[in-house]
Amino acid sequence: MISDRKRSANRANAAKSTGPKSQAGKHRAGQNALRHGLKSKVADPSRTATSIGWAQTFCHEDPDLSWPVALAIAQALLGVEDVARAGQDLMHLALQAAPPSSSLELDEDLALIAALPRICALDGYARRAAGTLRKALRSI
Repeated sequence: MISDRKRSANRANAAKSTGPKSQAGKHRAGQNALRHGLKSKVADPSRTATSIGWAQTFCHEDPDLSWPVALAIAQALLGVEDVARAGQDLMHLALQAAPPSSSLELDEDLALIAALPRICALDGYARRAAGTLRKALRSI
């Protein structure tokens, strides 16, 4: 049982955490997922074909594996791959943006350090993708 003190503290904190208030803040928050496309709900035919191909391979290799489970595993693996690719893309962009100078290696290191917050921001997507994959694998 939760205490009245803790319940009132939770309610007070929840009242403060309601997201952006201004139209500009709401618009900015609405654009967050467009940075890397990891939350896109738009069906990509090439991704669909890839996941179906992988699921067919899984079913061929393990005839006891049901189609829905094989498809869930394939889609989860694509999610893990997408997060890894987004991290690689961020690093590649950072290295391309590094200003050329006499110490190229130092410039590249500094560019990667500058990109680190954006790369670390992918952690939540990576954990979600890994959890989806674990869930799909547990259903075998």
